[in-house]
Amino acid sequence: MRFVNILQLGLKELRGLARNPMLIVLIAYAFTLAIYTPRRCPKPSTGLRSRLSTKTNRRYPRAS
Repeated sequence: MRFVNILQLGLKELRGLARNPMLIVLIAYAFTLAIYTPRRCPKPSTGLRSRLSTKTNRRYPRAS
């Protein structure tokens, strides 16, 4: 009984998704470009991060 309900609800969601092409585009973007693009872009400058870690190392030498 529960499996049939789950199957019916899943099919209902897929039918609704088929009627909404913009949602399909957003889902495709979220699982492809939104993940792939940040990995290809150069990393921001690490100057501030290195200055902070140097100060931390001076205060707590065993923390690093």
